[in-house]
Amino acid sequence: MTGRVDLHTQLDGRRFRPCGPLETATMGWSAPLGEDSGALVHPLEGCLLNV
Repeated sequence: MTGRVDLHTQLDGRRFRPCGPLETATMGWSAPLGEDSGALVHPLEGCLLNV
């Protein structure tokens, strides 16, 4: 599970955010199970799922 924690920590600083008034686009990571879960990485059958 340390891989999951490390990956979550790295992705957490790059979460998706909406565009500001002077931006045409932004990029970032979102939670695979929806924003209510908050987790950016989800273990599934021995794999780590992120979107």
